[in-house]
Amino acid sequence: MNVIKIRHLDDMLILIPHLLGYYPHNRLVLLSLDYRGSDATGRRACVGPIASIELPRGKLEADIGPGYARLVRRTGIRDAVLVAYGKNAADSAFRCDLEEIARLVQRELRANGGEIFGVYTADEQSWIGSDGRTHLWEEGKSSTIAAAMVYSGSAPADRPPDAGIRPASSKEQTEAARAAAKVHIAGSKTHTKEGLALWESLLARKEEALNIRFSNPALLGVAGVYLTDSYVRDRVLYHAICPAGEISLAQIEQENLQMSMASSTMVRPHVNRVERVIALLDACASLDVPGQVDSPAASAYLCWWIGSNTRAAARVALAAHINPCHSLTTLMMSTLERGLMPPWMNWAGEDTTEEHRLREEELWEEDRRNEAA
Repeated sequence: MNVIKIRHLDDMLILIPHLLGYYPHNRLVLLSLDYRGSDATGRRACVGPIASIELPRGKLEADIGPGYARLVRRTGIRDAVLVAYGKNAADSAFRCDLEEIARLVQRELRANGGEIFGVYTADEQSWIGSDGRTHLWEEGKSSTIAAAMVYSGSAPADRPPDAGIRPASSKEQTEAARAAAKVHIAGSKTHTKEGLALWESLLARKEEALNIRFSNPALLGVAGVYLTDSYVRDRVLYHAICPAGEISLAQIEQENLQMSMASSTMVRPHVNRVERVIALLDACASLDVPGQVDSPAASAYLCWWIGSNTRAAARVALAAHINPCHSLTTLMMSTLERGLMPPWMNWAGEDTTEEHRLREEELWEEDRRNEAA
Protein backbone atom coordinates (compact mmCIF):
# COMPACT_ATOMS: atom_id res chain seq x y z
CA MET A 1 0.00 0.00 0.00
CA ASN A 2 1.32 3.48 -0.89
CA VAL A 3 1.41 5.83 2.11
CA ILE A 4 0.83 9.46 1.10
CA LYS A 5 1.85 11.93 3.78
CA ILE A 6 0.44 15.42 4.08
CA ARG A 7 3.23 17.62 5.44
CA HIS A 8 1.85 21.12 4.81
CA LEU A 9 -1.61 22.65 4.71
CA ASP A 10 -0.89 23.88 1.20
CA ASP A 11 -0.75 20.22 0.15
CA MET A 12 -4.52 20.13 0.72
CA LEU A 13 -5.01 22.36 -2.33
CA ILE A 14 -3.28 19.72 -4.44
CA LEU A 15 -5.12 16.88 -2.71
CA ILE A 16 -8.70 18.18 -3.01
CA PRO A 17 -9.23 17.38 -6.75
CA HIS A 18 -7.98 13.84 -6.12
CA LEU A 19 -10.38 13.39 -3.21
CA LEU A 20 -13.32 14.79 -5.19
CA GLY A 21 -12.38 12.98 -8.40
CA TYR A 22 -12.60 16.19 -10.42
CA TYR A 23 -11.13 19.69 -10.57
CA PRO A 24 -13.54 22.10 -8.84
CA HIS A 25 -14.64 25.23 -10.70
CA ASN A 26 -17.06 27.77 -9.18
CA ARG A 27 -17.32 25.69 -6.03
CA LEU A 28 -16.90 26.05 -2.28
CA VAL A 29 -15.13 23.09 -0.69
CA LEU A 30 -14.88 22.27 3.01
CA LEU A 31 -12.37 19.53 3.74
CA SER A 32 -12.34 18.05 7.23
CA LEU A 33 -8.90 17.06 8.48
CA ASP A 34 -10.32 14.65 11.05
CA TYR A 35 -9.00 11.16 10.49
CA ARG A 36 -11.62 8.53 9.75
CA GLY A 37 -9.89 5.21 10.10
CA SER A 38 -6.59 3.34 9.98
CA ASP A 39 -5.00 0.92 7.57
CA ALA A 40 -3.84 -2.60 8.44
CA THR A 41 -0.72 -1.28 10.22
CA GLY A 42 -2.70 1.07 12.42
CA ARG A 43 -1.62 4.23 10.60
CA ARG A 44 -4.16 6.94 10.01
CA ALA A 45 -5.49 6.20 6.57
CA CYS A 46 -8.12 8.74 5.54
CA VAL A 47 -9.61 12.11 6.31
CA GLY A 48 -13.07 13.50 5.86
CA PRO A 49 -15.81 14.24 5.25
CA ILE A 50 -15.47 16.62 2.31
CA ALA A 51 -18.32 18.90 1.23
CA SER A 52 -18.48 20.58 -2.17
CA ILE A 53 -21.27 22.85 -3.41
CA GLU A 54 -21.62 24.61 -6.74
CA LEU A 55 -21.68 28.40 -6.97
CA PRO A 56 -23.98 28.80 -10.02
CA ARG A 57 -23.42 32.52 -10.42
CA GLY A 58 -19.86 32.42 -9.12
CA LYS A 59 -21.00 34.18 -5.96
CA LEU A 60 -20.88 33.20 -2.30
CA GLU A 61 -24.56 33.57 -1.38
CA ALA A 62 -25.59 34.59 2.16
CA ASP A 63 -27.16 31.22 3.05
CA ILE A 64 -23.98 29.21 2.39
CA GLY A 65 -22.30 30.16 5.67
CA PRO A 66 -25.15 29.00 7.95
CA GLY A 67 -25.48 25.85 5.85
CA TYR A 68 -21.84 24.91 6.25
CA ALA A 69 -22.01 25.79 9.95
CA ARG A 70 -24.90 23.33 10.36
CA LEU A 71 -22.87 20.71 8.50
CA VAL A 72 -19.97 21.11 10.95
CA ARG A 73 -22.31 20.98 13.92
CA ARG A 74 -24.16 17.87 12.74
CA THR A 75 -21.11 15.89 11.67
CA GLY A 76 -18.88 16.86 14.60
CA ILE A 77 -16.02 18.05 12.39
CA ARG A 78 -13.16 19.43 14.46
CA ASP A 79 -10.46 20.66 12.04
CA ALA A 80 -10.88 21.79 8.44
CA VAL A 81 -9.75 23.93 5.52
CA LEU A 82 -12.08 26.04 3.39
CA VAL A 83 -11.46 26.74 -0.31
CA ALA A 84 -13.53 28.91 -2.66
CA TYR A 85 -12.96 28.34 -6.39
CA GLY A 86 -14.12 31.03 -8.81
CA LYS A 87 -13.12 33.32 -11.66
CA ASN A 88 -13.25 36.32 -9.34
CA ALA A 89 -11.21 34.69 -6.58
CA ALA A 90 -8.83 37.64 -6.43
CA ASP A 91 -11.66 40.11 -5.93
CA SER A 92 -11.70 41.70 -2.48
CA ALA A 93 -15.51 41.43 -2.18
CA PHE A 94 -15.33 37.70 -2.95
CA ARG A 95 -12.65 37.28 -0.30
CA CYS A 96 -14.70 39.27 2.20
CA ASP A 97 -17.74 37.02 1.65
CA LEU A 98 -15.53 33.98 2.15
CA GLU A 99 -14.16 35.37 5.41
CA GLU A 100 -17.71 35.73 6.73
CA ILE A 101 -18.45 32.08 5.88
CA ALA A 102 -15.17 31.08 7.50
CA ARG A 103 -16.14 32.97 10.66
CA LEU A 104 -19.37 30.98 11.01
CA VAL A 105 -17.58 27.71 10.31
CA GLN A 106 -14.82 28.61 12.77
CA ARG A 107 -17.33 29.17 15.55
CA GLU A 108 -18.74 25.66 15.13
CA LEU A 109 -15.29 24.09 14.82
CA ARG A 110 -14.18 25.68 18.06
CA ALA A 111 -17.36 24.47 19.75
CA ASN A 112 -16.24 20.96 18.72
CA GLY A 113 -12.76 21.60 20.12
CA GLY A 114 -11.14 22.26 16.75
CA GLU A 115 -9.94 25.00 14.45
CA ILE A 116 -10.07 26.20 10.84
CA PHE A 117 -6.53 25.75 9.59
CA GLY A 118 -6.71 27.52 6.27
CA VAL A 119 -8.97 29.72 4.14
CA TYR A 120 -8.12 29.87 0.44
CA THR A 121 -9.45 31.36 -2.78
CA ALA A 122 -8.52 29.90 -6.16
CA ASP A 123 -9.07 30.45 -9.86
CA GLU A 124 -7.83 28.44 -12.85
CA GLN A 125 -4.29 29.87 -12.76
CA SER A 126 -3.52 30.43 -9.09
CA TRP A 127 -4.64 30.29 -5.47
CA ILE A 128 -4.33 32.70 -2.56
CA GLY A 129 -3.67 31.52 0.97
CA SER A 130 -4.59 32.97 4.35
CA ASP A 131 -1.33 34.91 4.26
CA GLY A 132 -2.47 36.79 1.14
CA ARG A 133 0.29 35.36 -1.06
CA THR A 134 -0.50 34.17 -4.58
CA HIS A 135 0.74 30.76 -5.76
CA LEU A 136 0.57 29.33 -9.28
CA TRP A 137 -1.02 25.91 -9.82
CA GLU A 138 1.92 25.00 -12.04
CA GLU A 139 4.13 25.07 -8.94
CA GLY A 140 1.91 22.51 -7.23
CA LYS A 141 2.00 20.07 -10.14
CA SER A 142 5.65 19.35 -9.41
CA SER A 143 5.11 18.82 -5.69
CA THR A 144 5.72 15.53 -3.90
CA ILE A 145 2.05 15.10 -3.02
CA ALA A 146 0.96 15.59 -6.65
CA ALA A 147 3.51 13.04 -7.87
CA ALA A 148 2.39 10.55 -5.21
CA MET A 149 -1.28 10.89 -6.19
CA VAL A 150 -0.55 10.45 -9.90
CA TYR A 151 1.67 7.46 -9.13
CA SER A 152 -1.18 5.90 -7.12
CA GLY A 153 -3.37 6.09 -10.24
CA SER A 154 -5.44 9.17 -9.43
CA ALA A 155 -6.59 11.18 -12.45
CA PRO A 156 -9.22 13.82 -11.60
CA ALA A 157 -11.70 14.68 -14.34
CA ASP A 158 -12.14 18.23 -15.55
CA ARG A 159 -15.73 18.40 -14.32
CA PRO A 160 -17.93 16.56 -11.78
CA PRO A 161 -19.42 13.27 -12.98
CA ASP A 162 -23.17 13.09 -13.49
CA ALA A 163 -24.62 12.22 -10.08
CA GLY A 164 -27.88 10.89 -11.49
CA ILE A 165 -28.84 7.65 -13.22
CA ARG A 166 -28.73 7.78 -17.01
CA PRO A 167 -32.05 6.49 -18.41
CA ALA A 168 -31.98 3.43 -20.62
CA SER A 169 -33.19 3.60 -24.20
CA SER A 170 -36.90 3.27 -24.90
CA LYS A 171 -36.26 -0.14 -26.47
CA GLU A 172 -34.50 -1.37 -23.32
CA GLN A 173 -37.23 0.05 -21.10
CA THR A 174 -39.95 -1.67 -23.12
CA GLU A 175 -38.14 -5.00 -23.01
CA ALA A 176 -37.63 -4.71 -19.24
CA ALA A 177 -41.27 -3.71 -18.59
CA ARG A 178 -42.61 -6.65 -20.59
CA ALA A 179 -40.46 -9.11 -18.68
CA ALA A 180 -41.33 -7.54 -15.33
CA ALA A 181 -45.07 -7.67 -16.08
CA LYS A 182 -44.90 -11.48 -16.27
CA VAL A 183 -43.61 -11.73 -12.69
CA HIS A 184 -46.00 -11.45 -9.78
CA ILE A 185 -44.61 -11.32 -6.25
CA ALA A 186 -46.98 -12.89 -3.76
CA GLY A 187 -44.67 -12.73 -0.75
CA SER A 188 -44.32 -16.51 -0.66
CA LYS A 189 -41.14 -18.38 0.23
CA THR A 190 -41.00 -19.67 -3.34
CA HIS A 191 -40.84 -16.18 -4.78
CA THR A 192 -38.23 -15.16 -2.21
CA LYS A 193 -36.12 -18.17 -3.14
CA GLU A 194 -36.39 -17.33 -6.84
CA GLY A 195 -35.44 -13.72 -6.19
CA LEU A 196 -32.42 -14.69 -4.09
CA ALA A 197 -31.22 -17.08 -6.78
CA LEU A 198 -31.52 -14.42 -9.48
CA TRP A 199 -29.68 -11.78 -7.45
CA GLU A 200 -27.06 -14.32 -6.44
CA SER A 201 -26.29 -14.87 -10.13
CA LEU A 202 -26.13 -11.12 -10.79
CA LEU A 203 -23.79 -10.45 -7.86
CA ALA A 204 -21.52 -13.27 -8.97
CA ARG A 205 -20.76 -11.41 -12.21
CA LYS A 206 -18.63 -8.87 -10.31
CA GLU A 207 -17.08 -6.42 -12.79
CA GLU A 208 -19.39 -7.61 -15.58
CA ALA A 209 -22.24 -6.09 -13.57
CA LEU A 210 -21.18 -2.65 -14.80
CA ASN A 211 -22.29 -3.45 -18.35
CA ILE A 212 -25.12 -5.92 -17.79
CA ARG A 213 -27.91 -3.45 -18.61
CA PHE A 214 -26.89 -3.37 -22.24
CA SER A 215 -26.80 -7.15 -22.59
CA ASN A 216 -29.97 -8.23 -20.78
CA PRO A 217 -32.48 -5.50 -19.82
CA ALA A 218 -35.24 -8.10 -19.45
CA LEU A 219 -33.29 -9.89 -16.72
CA LEU A 220 -32.81 -6.63 -14.84
CA GLY A 221 -36.49 -5.79 -15.20
CA VAL A 222 -37.30 -9.03 -13.41
CA ALA A 223 -34.54 -8.44 -10.84
CA GLY A 224 -36.12 -5.09 -9.99
CA VAL A 225 -39.45 -6.78 -9.33
CA TYR A 226 -37.87 -9.17 -6.81
CA LEU A 227 -36.41 -6.22 -4.90
CA THR A 228 -39.95 -5.32 -3.85
CA ASP A 229 -39.63 -8.36 -1.57
CA SER A 230 -37.88 -6.83 1.46
CA TYR A 231 -36.34 -10.21 2.28
CA VAL A 232 -34.47 -10.07 -1.05
CA ARG A 233 -33.66 -6.35 -1.00
CA ASP A 234 -32.26 -6.34 2.54
CA ARG A 235 -30.07 -9.37 1.83
CA VAL A 236 -28.66 -7.61 -1.24
CA LEU A 237 -27.88 -4.56 0.90
CA TYR A 238 -26.19 -6.69 3.55
CA HIS A 239 -24.14 -8.46 0.88
CA ALA A 240 -22.83 -5.03 -0.15
CA ILE A 241 -21.83 -3.81 3.31
CA CYS A 242 -21.00 -7.12 5.03
CA PRO A 243 -17.67 -6.63 6.87
CA ALA A 244 -16.79 -10.31 6.67
CA GLY A 245 -16.42 -10.24 2.88
CA GLU A 246 -18.72 -11.45 0.15
CA ILE A 247 -21.43 -13.71 1.48
CA SER A 248 -24.02 -15.84 -0.28
CA LEU A 249 -27.54 -14.44 -0.01
CA ALA A 250 -28.88 -17.89 0.82
CA GLN A 251 -26.56 -18.07 3.82
CA ILE A 252 -28.08 -14.99 5.43
CA GLU A 253 -30.69 -16.14 7.92
CA GLN A 254 -33.71 -13.85 8.04
CA GLU A 255 -33.87 -14.16 11.83
CA ASN A 256 -30.29 -12.89 12.13
CA LEU A 257 -30.38 -10.33 9.33
CA GLN A 258 -31.34 -7.36 11.49
CA MET A 259 -28.63 -8.18 14.02
CA SER A 260 -26.07 -8.71 11.26
CA MET A 261 -26.94 -5.34 9.67
CA ALA A 262 -26.56 -3.65 13.05
CA SER A 263 -23.15 -5.22 13.68
CA SER A 264 -21.86 -4.01 10.31
CA THR A 265 -22.64 -0.36 11.08
CA MET A 266 -19.37 0.09 12.99
CA VAL A 267 -17.06 -1.36 10.32
CA ARG A 268 -15.73 0.41 7.22
CA PRO A 269 -17.21 -1.17 4.06
CA HIS A 270 -15.40 -2.64 1.08
CA VAL A 271 -16.05 0.27 -1.30
CA ASN A 272 -15.43 -1.64 -4.55
CA ARG A 273 -18.01 -4.26 -3.59
CA VAL A 274 -20.53 -1.58 -2.63
CA GLU A 275 -19.95 0.20 -5.95
CA ARG A 276 -20.61 -3.04 -7.87
CA VAL A 277 -23.96 -3.46 -6.12
CA ILE A 278 -24.79 0.21 -6.73
CA ALA A 279 -24.07 -0.36 -10.44
CA LEU A 280 -26.55 -3.24 -10.53
CA LEU A 281 -29.24 -1.30 -8.68
CA ASP A 282 -28.70 1.72 -10.94
CA ALA A 283 -29.00 -0.52 -13.99
CA CYS A 284 -32.39 -1.72 -12.70
CA ALA A 285 -33.49 1.84 -11.91
CA SER A 286 -32.41 3.12 -15.35
CA LEU A 287 -35.01 0.91 -16.99
CA ASP A 288 -37.81 2.92 -15.35
CA VAL A 289 -40.15 -0.05 -14.91
CA PRO A 290 -43.44 1.34 -13.53
CA GLY A 291 -43.68 1.11 -9.74
CA GLN A 292 -40.13 -0.11 -9.17
CA VAL A 293 -39.00 2.18 -6.35
CA ASP A 294 -36.75 -0.20 -4.42
CA SER A 295 -33.89 -0.05 -6.93
CA PRO A 296 -33.21 3.71 -6.64
CA ALA A 297 -34.01 3.70 -2.90
CA ALA A 298 -31.58 0.88 -2.17
CA SER A 299 -28.95 2.51 -4.38
CA ALA A 300 -29.42 5.77 -2.45
CA TYR A 301 -28.82 3.91 0.80
CA LEU A 302 -25.54 2.41 -0.43
CA CYS A 303 -24.34 5.73 -1.91
CA TRP A 304 -24.97 7.35 1.46
CA TRP A 305 -23.24 4.44 3.20
CA ILE A 306 -19.96 5.17 1.41
CA GLY A 307 -20.31 8.94 1.84
CA SER A 308 -21.45 9.84 -1.68
CA ASN A 309 -24.33 12.08 -0.63
CA THR A 310 -24.67 13.90 -3.95
CA ARG A 311 -25.41 10.61 -5.71
CA ALA A 312 -27.62 9.52 -2.81
CA ALA A 313 -29.72 12.69 -3.10
CA ALA A 314 -30.25 12.16 -6.85
CA ARG A 315 -31.47 8.61 -6.25
CA VAL A 316 -33.73 9.61 -3.38
CA ALA A 317 -35.32 12.24 -5.64
CA LEU A 318 -35.96 9.57 -8.28
CA ALA A 319 -37.43 7.17 -5.72
CA ALA A 320 -39.64 9.90 -4.21
CA HIS A 321 -40.98 10.71 -7.69
CA ILE A 322 -42.05 7.07 -8.02
CA ASN A 323 -43.46 6.67 -4.50
CA PRO A 324 -42.94 9.41 -1.89
CA CYS A 325 -44.43 7.20 0.85
CA HIS A 326 -42.02 4.30 0.34
CA SER A 327 -40.43 3.47 3.72
CA LEU A 328 -36.77 3.28 2.67
CA THR A 329 -37.18 6.39 0.54
CA THR A 330 -38.64 8.46 3.39
CA LEU A 331 -35.90 7.16 5.71
CA MET A 332 -33.18 8.27 3.30
CA MET A 333 -34.85 11.64 2.71
CA SER A 334 -34.84 12.28 6.45
CA THR A 335 -31.26 11.05 6.82
CA LEU A 336 -29.91 13.35 4.11
CA GLU A 337 -31.93 16.35 5.25
CA ARG A 338 -30.55 15.98 8.78
CA GLY A 339 -26.97 15.66 7.52
CA LEU A 340 -26.40 12.32 9.27
CA MET A 341 -23.34 10.22 8.47
CA PRO A 342 -23.16 6.41 8.51
CA PRO A 343 -22.25 5.18 12.02
CA TRP A 344 -18.99 3.61 10.83
CA MET A 345 -17.67 7.04 9.78
CA ASN A 346 -18.03 8.38 13.30
CA TRP A 347 -16.73 5.19 14.88
CA ALA A 348 -13.71 4.98 12.58
CA GLY A 349 -12.32 8.24 13.91
CA GLU A 350 -12.35 7.20 17.55
CA ASP A 351 -9.41 5.81 19.50
CA THR A 352 -11.43 2.91 20.79
CA THR A 353 -8.77 1.18 22.89
CA GLU A 354 -5.71 2.13 24.90
CA GLU A 355 -3.70 -0.34 22.83
CA HIS A 356 -4.77 1.44 19.64
CA ARG A 357 -3.80 4.83 21.08
CA LEU A 358 -0.34 3.60 22.13
CA ARG A 359 0.19 2.03 18.72
CA GLU A 360 -0.72 5.37 17.09
CA GLU A 361 1.84 7.20 19.23
CA GLU A 362 4.54 4.66 18.34
CA LEU A 363 3.85 5.07 14.63
CA TRP A 364 3.89 8.86 14.74
CA GLU A 365 7.13 8.78 16.74
CA GLU A 366 8.59 6.41 14.16
CA ASP A 367 7.55 8.82 11.39
CA ARG A 368 9.24 11.73 13.15
CA ARG A 369 12.47 9.74 13.59
CA ASN A 370 12.47 8.75 9.92
CA GLU A 371 11.88 12.36 8.82
CA ALA A 372 14.70 13.60 11.11
CA ALA A 373 17.04 10.99 9.64
